[in-house]
Amino acid sequence: MDPWDVVSQTPVTAGTPAPAAGDPWAVVSHVPAQTPAPADLYPGLSSIPGFSYVKPFLDVAAGAGSNVAQHAVNVYDLLRKIPGLDARLPDSATVHAAIDAATPQTTSANIGKFLEGATEFAIPAGKVAEATRGANLAARALAQAGVGGGVSAVQTAGDPASIATGAALGAGGEVAGDVVRGAASLLANKAPTLENFSEAFGGATPTQKAKITKALATLAKDGIIPPETVHDTQDIIKGRLTGLEDAYQNLDPAIKARTQPVQYIVRQLENLQNQFTRRGVVTDTKAFNTVADQIQKVQDIAAANGGKVDLEDLVHMKQLANGRTNWQSPKVEQTLWNNIGDAYRGAADVLAPETTPINRDYQTYKSLEKMIDENIARGKGVAPTGLDILLKRAASHGVGATVGGTLGSAVGGPVGATLGAVAGGAAGPRIARTTQQAIQNAIDSGAFARLSPVRQSLLQTMQAMGDNAGILKLLGTSATEELAAGR
Repeated sequence: MDPWDVVSQTPVTAGTPAPAAGDPWAVVSHVPAQTPAPADLYPGLSSIPGFSYVKPFLDVAAGAGSNVAQHAVNVYDLLRKIPGLDARLPDSATVHAAIDAATPQTTSANIGKFLEGATEFAIPAGKVAEATRGANLAARALAQAGVGGGVSAVQTAGDPASIATGAALGAGGEVAGDVVRGAASLLANKAPTLENFSEAFGGATPTQKAKITKALATLAKDGIIPPETVHDTQDIIKGRLTGLEDAYQNLDPAIKARTQPVQYIVRQLENLQNQFTRRGVVTDTKAFNTVADQIQKVQDIAAANGGKVDLEDLVHMKQLANGRTNWQSPKVEQTLWNNIGDAYRGAADVLAPETTPINRDYQTYKSLEKMIDENIARGKGVAPTGLDILLKRAASHGVGATVGGTLGSAVGGPVGATLGAVAGGAAGPRIARTTQQAIQNAIDSGAFARLSPVRQSLLQTMQAMGDNAGILKLLGTSATEELAAGR
């Protein structure tokens, strides 16, 4: 028996005398005298003692499976709606009836159906949300409307009203999500301060805080309030970059067609190139040649345009320079390509001063994008059990369990976090503050993320044992190897 079902157990027996005529207290039963017993869907199991406790869970699975089967047949029904196929493909009514007959008619089965149906919406909706991360609200809402309508079409065999409802709910959910996120930030009363933005970036390092400080004026100008999560922060930044790209595309064509002699940008690049020489001697061959290649390319572009470059030429070269590096690139390469991009950006500002605000804001948000991408990739601020939050707790009593959870989360996710916390707490060691700081530094620098799985597991074991010297030696060895590799 399903414990979630409420079924009347009042027997209906033959021979029960009818109530006296006119008796105002008579209760007339509307239950049929005989109700056919439902088919035993678990032959061979029903007689096992205690099976009634297991049956609800089987019913949940059976309900979910029934939904999957019905929706698969619904796809077949959709095909039959194509003109000409309805006469060739047999009707599916008997298949639907067979699936219904094999499905338990219990609340547990209905729960299974509901969970399976919700999953059909949740999985594609999640994939679409990830794919449209950073897009504007209209694009995200349209994509979710497609998911809602498409899944509803499968679940209802193409019922137009259900499709329209599903599409509306999909789009409405995305719009409501933006409203809720905005309201949450307002309710949290997060002022646009350095401290709050540092938290929104997953716990910014001192170097990152310096970059955020420079961006505060731009963030305030655009009315951006520190979001609740790092992913919300990432969405906002990528959304602003998309908006700035759209703003450039919407410039007056006459502005984008302006030209200047190629000699101006060549001089800017040559000034940068001279930084890699000393008394006529090239001191950094790789950087020198990289800039020389840019000079040659821009001269080739100008040669095809009467010795001139237009605004779109400069923006094109600037964007290529911006995309040549990411947060994982060596700092020397990042600095070089940032300087090359600045040269093109400066030339564009001279040619079209109207684009200066767009260029400056784009540069600011591009820098913030690299920062948030880096922090998310390193697991900073991703979840309450993430590396940084747990390491903050490590300053309190029970450091062994806390650091155990931190490293366990990095190695094995939530399960690893639990096991790591148990191991660290059970052994009872106290990780020294210097060791705790070493682990934090490894996380901030990305060294921990670059450790091999074997070394991450070894580090987890060492913390459980309270092997401070071993942890410091392992982290130090890894740092030495990175330096030797020239990272």
